[in-house]
Amino acid sequence: MNDVNVNTVDKQKETAAHPRLQEFLFSAKRFLKNPLTIIGLVIILFFGFVAAFAPVIAPPKGSDPYRIPHTGWKMAPSPPSELHPLGTLEQQYDIFYGIVWGTRLAFKIGVVVVFANLLIGVLLGAIAGYYGGITDEIIMRITDMFYAIPFLVAAMALVVAIGRGLKAVVVVLIILGWPTYTRVIRGEILVLREKDYILAARASGSSNLRIIFRHILPNSI
Repeated sequence: MNDVNVNTVDKQKETAAHPRLQEFLFSAKRFLKNPLTIIGLVIILFFGFVAAFAPVIAPPKGSDPYRIPHTGWKMAPSPPSELHPLGTLEQQYDIFYGIVWGTRLAFKIGVVVVFANLLIGVLLGAIAGYYGGITDEIIMRITDMFYAIPFLVAAMALVVAIGRGLKAVVVVLIILGWPTYTRVIRGEILVLREKDYILAARASGSSNLRIIFRHILPNSI
């Protein structure tokens, strides 16, 4: 009997996934037909290339690659030259080197923040949407509290409490960034949890965690 139920769940999952594949292909075609999105994609790929190959494009000049080197103490900026393609700032800080390694640092921070926000948001959204009831109320009221506080005000308050530095910035962005993902995932799961293949998975005796991570999340992300 369990084998029959499992096969039913798999077939219903395939049926549910097929329209999603068609929707993805349709969205991809629309994306590729829009010149503005293509331009944006090219720009992102360009800066991604710069970030990935920063050590080759602008070899580090010391133990800390993120410290911009300078070649003197002259207060006036210098124009572009062979050694400094984009010129220098005051005290002869290399602009080209700063842009390249600044791009790499920005990408590192962005990847960490987005991954952490996704992890927190998806987990909380999945729990809130699937279990509902008091669990959903608690998680969503906490989410509403974060939305009620202006982002800049909350960010400044947290920076004062945590301290300055890049690590503090990353922590602040993670703390304030997850509610959006939580709301989106919760909304998707509220719809998916009533689908036939989810009901069949429950009937087959699958645990709640298995249903969430095996059947719901793959179809909601």
